[in-house]
Amino acid sequence: MVKFIEVDTNGKCLGVFEQPEKLSSFITIAKDTPVSVGDLALEVLRADKLSQVRKDFQAKIDAITAKYAPYELESFADQRAEWRAWKANSAAATPVVDALAAARGLTTAALMAKIEANVLAITTMQGQQNAIESQIKAATTVAALEAITW
Repeated sequence: MVKFIEVDTNGKCLGVFEQPEKLSSFITIAKDTPVSVGDLALEVLRADKLSQVRKDFQAKIDAITAKYAPYELESFADQRAEWRAWKANSAAATPVVDALAAARGLTTAALMAKIEANVLAITTMQGQQNAIESQIKAATTVAALEAITW
């Protein structure tokens, strides 16, 4: 039976579990691999930081999408695809965006500007998250990990 041990960044055992779902984050260590408390603390902190940055950025994305009804969110992929085609060629067929714009009393260009703002906001957040995750993965000490903020 595999056991999962939850430890804090100082190496103190917080609990032993049989299912990893009970942990906020976990790392895998190969059987019979010696691990120092320092190494374990570093990896636990790294896993926790990665988990937290993903939760925080998901909350930012949720704040953007919260103002839309679920059925509206379902059309986002189509809107994004049509926006990309339209950016490459303003004569491209954009039936979904055209219908949405007409129903809202907007021009296609005006609605494309709104779509672009959302696409760029989300893309920027993804880039920021990726940069922070890269810093977390590259950190070699607990102090370096603790210094990473967002």
